[in-house]
Amino acid sequence: MPRVSLRQKNAQLIFDDLETWLHAQLPKIADKSLSAKAIRHALSWMPKTRACLDNGFLKLDNTSAECAMKPARLV
Repeated sequence: MPRVSLRQKNAQLIFDDLETWLHAQLPKIADKSLSAKAIRHALSWMPKTRACLDNGFLKLDNTSAECAMKPARLV
C-alpha cells in the first residue's frame, strides 16, 4: 500500500484527534502559561504538518536535517 494511503488511513485520524484535543485544552489553561504557548505553537504548525498526509515524500520529522547540521566527530 502506498505511503500516502497508509498515512491517510492511519495518521489522519490521529492528526484530527490531536488538533481537536489541543483546541479543547487551550481555554482550560492560563493564557500566558508555557503550556498555552506550546499549544498555540503546535496549532500554528498543524496546516504545514498535515501536508505530509497528501505527499508520501514528506517526512514527519527533521532527523535527517539535524544530522546533516551536526559536525562530524573525530575520535
